[in-house]
Amino acid sequence: MDIDTQTDLLTNDLCNIINRYKGEFDLNDQTIIGVLEFLKYDLLAFSVIEMELEDEDDDNEEEEKEV
Repeated sequence: MDIDTQTDLLTNDLCNIINRYKGEFDLNDQTIIGVLEFLKYDLLAFSVIEMELEDEDDDNEEEEKEV
C-alpha cells in the first residue's frame, strides 16, 4: 500500500472517529481541536526526541571512528 492510500485511510478513520464522538458525546469543535492539538504536540515532541537520539548515535559513531 502506498503512502497516499495510507494517508487517505488515516484521514478517513480520523474523520469517522471525530464524527462519532461529536454525535455520541456531544463534544464541540473546540474540544476536539484541543485534543488534536495535544496529540499533535505529543507526536512532534516524540519525533524531536527520536531525532536527537539518532543524532547522538551518529555523533558517537563518528567519534568512535576518529579514535
